[in-house]
Amino acid sequence: MSSALNIVKASFGGLREVATAPLWQWDYGQILRITGLDLPQAFEVHFSNSKERGTSKTQIGQDSQVTIPDEYLTSGADVYAFIYLHEGETDGETEYRIKIPVKERPQPTDVEPTPQEQSEITQAIAALNSAVEQTSADVTSADASARAAAQSETNAEESASAAQRSAEAAAGSASTASGAAGTATNKASEASQSASDAEHAKIDAEAAKDSIKDMTASAHTLPSGSSATVTKTEGETTFNLDFGIPKGDKGDKGDPGAKGDKGTTPDFTIGTVQTLPAGSQATASITGTDEEPVLNLGLPKGDTGDVNDVQINGTSIVDNGVANIPLPKVITVTGATPSIAAQMDTQYLCGEVSTLDITLPESGMVDVVFESGATPTVLTVTPPAGQTVRWANDFDATALEANTTYEINILNGLGVAVGWT
Repeated sequence: MSSALNIVKASFGGLREVATAPLWQWDYGQILRITGLDLPQAFEVHFSNSKERGTSKTQIGQDSQVTIPDEYLTSGADVYAFIYLHEGETDGETEYRIKIPVKERPQPTDVEPTPQEQSEITQAIAALNSAVEQTSADVTSADASARAAAQSETNAEESASAAQRSAEAAAGSASTASGAAGTATNKASEASQSASDAEHAKIDAEAAKDSIKDMTASAHTLPSGSSATVTKTEGETTFNLDFGIPKGDKGDKGDPGAKGDKGTTPDFTIGTVQTLPAGSQATASITGTDEEPVLNLGLPKGDTGDVNDVQINGTSIVDNGVANIPLPKVITVTGATPSIAAQMDTQYLCGEVSTLDITLPESGMVDVVFESGATPTVLTVTPPAGQTVRWANDFDATALEANTTYEINILNGLGVAVGWT
């Protein structure tokens, strides 16, 4: 049973798309009532949370009402209902669309989304409409039978009355008139019984019609090659028809399509490359044929840059607009145990050494290349007072390897070492 609290109305006044009053999210058991349309007794409605894409769920409506699936009231998105009317058993089209706005609210802790219900199909709608039409015909026939029986009863009563009058008027024919009256009375009794039977038939037909109004239908898919089934389940005031529809056989593989034309692979070449004035827009054009296109380019000349100042370690190396880049000094060191009081921006080249002592300058870069022989070189690096040397890549200056050539580079306390054999 539905109440006014769970019914939302969609009123069509010559329109094909309408909107209803909004519903609250999580309000289950909602009924959509449709007015202003001449719908069949049973009709098909597709529900979705999407206006144009995605999938929809089919519901069967009756007497211009249809149940809104609970699962579409869980996301908070608006619900769309598409009224799909059948023109036959296998064809139909979407005639009307209804928008049901949904207002979001927090989810109750005791509410879980409902399971997916089985989809109703076109055969169920056809069966419903056929049953309703047959029942309406039975009711009409019962009404006609009742009227005919009532008329027969009236005619019989009139015959009995006429026979009685004949008996009174013709005393000599009393016996004959009495017999005629008895016959007429029997016919009247039979007519009355016919009227009673017709009335019972009408009541039964009305009950069948009410049952069909409360009929529901469901369907499920059977394996391919199975026989179609239908199962009727009766309740106190309703009954359900469950249809089993066999899955269709797999179709034959289609013929391969025609082979397409062979495409053309262009062979690009560079045509003219033109230098354009500084500040111009670059250009590009293609000439030639589809098979041998030619790319022509126009490239703007870059602006002339100005040199203002270049400094190294705080000292300018620009003289009259020309940068004079000083090259580092290279000093060759001899001996197996040299001690180097390093100068900044200087490279020292050593041979194979067993010990190597390096005292760093206050600032600047120092680069030292040396060889560690069969016995690993013992390296000592002394920074200026108050400073430390930090080595990159976890280099350990106190654990050099034998038979390895090293190059260490130290700039303002940060050291980098590379070794190779």
